[in-house]
Amino acid sequence: MFEKRVVYAIVLAAGAGSRMKMAERKQFIEILGKPMYRYSLEAFQGAPEVDHIILVTDGEDLEALKALRLEEAFPKLFAIREGGVERYHSVYAGLHAIEEELVHQSFLGNGKENPIVLIHDCARPGLTSDVIHRSIEAADQYEAVVVGVPAKDTIKILDDENFVESTPDRAHCWLMQTPQSFSYDLIWKAYAKLMAKDRSGTLAVKVTDDAMVVETFMKKKVRIIEGDERNIKVTTKGDLRLAELYLNEKK
Repeated sequence: MFEKRVVYAIVLAAGAGSRMKMAERKQFIEILGKPMYRYSLEAFQGAPEVDHIILVTDGEDLEALKALRLEEAFPKLFAIREGGVERYHSVYAGLHAIEEELVHQSFLGNGKENPIVLIHDCARPGLTSDVIHRSIEAADQYEAVVVGVPAKDTIKILDDENFVESTPDRAHCWLMQTPQSFSYDLIWKAYAKLMAKDRSGTLAVKVTDDAMVVETFMKKKVRIIEGDERNIKVTTKGDLRLAELYLNEKK
């Protein structure tokens, strides 16, 4: 419990990870002898501020991963849900699990609270307790928070033919990471609007992260806090080697 608010962590472990060019799906690739998805589960399990964890995975892995509920290592693992075609479908599945629980608690007469929700990609195995703690603190204050790191390189905006269109001031350019953290009421309403558009076939934007959903559908400004350069997203084999290096140092 954080300042009398329940904290949920949604861990996204769905997707093919095609850019890795490996037979095994990315979330199951072992790093230092451990499947990648377990690093995120362990980080949230070890964070005292986090109350419940929801794991979202591919349908074909659902039954196998249900065994995690029986492990003593993950008593906070609240639910395991099937994801969807796009990332935002998987996030919605995780949010829906929270909504069902809040409705249930309200039915029992416990009242419907406004929890804090952290949404994290398991392809970032370098998540630390410090980043989790600061994300929750900031979400409690600002409602919508993303961790990121300042861009080191010059950023170029290109046109459709790969010619430079503009060069933004690097001082205002940050690279986004996860977790992305929100007050539940805000992120649930934003995703409900997104999914309504999706079902009607009128979704006109390409959704790349959760902050964008809040910005687009709730017109809410999102606060950025500094993350950790070791919290990299494993997308290529080179990233995998770098993640091994960082995790070995941490170990």
